[in-house]
Amino acid sequence: MELMRRIVKLALLLLGYAHTVASAQVALNEVLANEPGGSTALEWVELFNSGSAAISLSGWKFVEGTDTTWFDTQDSIAPRGYLILARKLVVTPPDSNSFEGRWGNGNGIWGDAPEENFPAIEAKMSLTNSAGAVALISPDSVIQSFNWSGDAGDGISWEKVEALNGDDSAIWKVCALPEGSTPGRINSVTSAVNDLTIIRFYSEPDSPDENAAFDLKVEVQNTGSSTSLANSLTLFNDLNFNDIMDRGEELSAANIPPLSPAEIFTVNSPTTLSKGNHRLIAVLNADDKVYNNQKSLDLRVGEFLPEIIINEIMAAPDLARNQTEWVELYNRSQQNVNLKRWLLGDSKKQSVITEDLIEVQPGQFLILAEDHNKFLQTFPGFTGQVIQLSSWQILDNDGDEVILKDSLGFLAEKVSYPSQKLKGVSWERIDYDRSAGEVNNWWRCVDSVGATPGKQNSVQASFSSKIELKIKPNPFSPDEDGIDDQTEIEFTIPLGVELTMRIYDRKGRLVRTLFENEPKVSGKINWEGRKDDGSKVRSGVYILFVEAKGDKREVKKAAIAVAKQR
Repeated sequence: MELMRRIVKLALLLLGYAHTVASAQVALNEVLANEPGGSTALEWVELFNSGSAAISLSGWKFVEGTDTTWFDTQDSIAPRGYLILARKLVVTPPDSNSFEGRWGNGNGIWGDAPEENFPAIEAKMSLTNSAGAVALISPDSVIQSFNWSGDAGDGISWEKVEALNGDDSAIWKVCALPEGSTPGRINSVTSAVNDLTIIRFYSEPDSPDENAAFDLKVEVQNTGSSTSLANSLTLFNDLNFNDIMDRGEELSAANIPPLSPAEIFTVNSPTTLSKGNHRLIAVLNADDKVYNNQKSLDLRVGEFLPEIIINEIMAAPDLARNQTEWVELYNRSQQNVNLKRWLLGDSKKQSVITEDLIEVQPGQFLILAEDHNKFLQTFPGFTGQVIQLSSWQILDNDGDEVILKDSLGFLAEKVSYPSQKLKGVSWERIDYDRSAGEVNNWWRCVDSVGATPGKQNSVQASFSSKIELKIKPNPFSPDEDGIDDQTEIEFTIPLGVELTMRIYDRKGRLVRTLFENEPKVSGKINWEGRKDDGSKVRSGVYILFVEAKGDKREVKKAAIAVAKQR
């Protein structure tokens, strides 16, 4: 009997020791409180087992606020393995509002794809972006917790630097990767022994010519804690844009020697490519952190214009007249173009235009608006298509960039516009067949309405390097006999000027103001021989004064003869 009591006591001691060891080896490791976009179903917490043996989580519990999740007997973590606690693991039918839809293959089943090679279960939680706390409690009541008091950013997780370094919030940092989190993988802020990172992938020059030799350069750094092992780098041209390195897409390969910690090694690969958009991928062989072993480069080779172009920009709407921001696109090609998953925005962020199949026909205009209803209230006669983006990047009145990308993420067009001082006046493209990057291919709208959505831009006219005038008939006789009752003044002026056009008598007295510091392009205007007050002028010679003010001031004068009237 005494022997049996000793055996039971020993078993309890061993069980307590096992729980204590397990408590020391299983840790909260990563927390995504600010889910990507607006779907709270994408919140999750990661656990990590730092030990060399699998650990059962039976009797453990996860606590967040008033919610408690108890682990089942089958829940365990493999040695050096991870377990994801997801607010919503899968949904039926499958969509992106679940952990599996966002970080898996999106078929509604977890664990059936290479990227789903770590366990995940559902747990109750409702995390807040700016502040919160989660806790993991072992069967022997050992509590681990993480408290955050700041927002890591949209879709960006909090990562623990070292899993076994206690609960101090100072050892948690925001994820350093562009994708924002590392579920089921070593944290981006955790150091590894053998870890090479591709820190930069670029070309010289930035915009190479077609079929001309240029250099692809890849900078590789040892970000590990020890001298790295020898490795190799391979460059691919992803011809079918599937982000998979297929057979026949390899461009070149190079050996990477062992590098000391923080040492950088640059690979230079001379290359020649045809005209067009190319997606190039640089890949290192696997090491302790595989997710920093690959980097892509979207490269535009040669000069060419896209099929869909930016044609007009309303960056400074007149808010007093309830106007809204908008951008007009135009299909300059001879074929339909589908805008599904194209992107529009500014230099900071671009958002998806539409998830639907929307085709723009040749010669068709399309409006992308911040507010669909406000646009149609401003332009009630507009009959084309207007799309209101779900997320609109506010355009800066003091100057900004408008960026358009295609469905593959390639830059289609980028327009830099200056400060927009006039409210309710758009920024118009002059020539469809010239680059959007040419500063002198844009000018503010000169239409009296302030914009020309759905029709030819008001600035699509000829320009000259100086003021040119044609006046006919000259002389003319405004006697209302139906013959030469008015004269036509045809003018061609430099781009980007404000036009003043006045008529004076021979003594220098102002007779008529036709334009006064108005943004204009080349055009025509008639003078019917009347003063500003509507009265008729006498016969004689009058002086036409024309002034164009832009980067520089230019003045031209011409004589207009008014014949004797009957």
